[in-house]
Amino acid sequence: MSRSRRKTPIVGHTTCGSEREDKKLWHQRWRTRERTALTIANHKGRNPQERASLKKRLLRKWMSK
Repeated sequence: MSRSRRKTPIVGHTTCGSEREDKKLWHQRWRTRERTALTIANHKGRNPQERASLKKRLLRKWMSK
């Protein structure tokens, strides 16, 4: 166990905080909006074929980003 301690501890020299919470909030809101848009598209379509095409269009739009 004599070598279990590090001889020269290396630590960061930054003082800024992490953006993890901001990223979590942003993605949570983004997913909520996308889910809502899919639900609206599902109700907006008059027949199953139109619903499927609306859903496909929205998914392609989001996957391209």
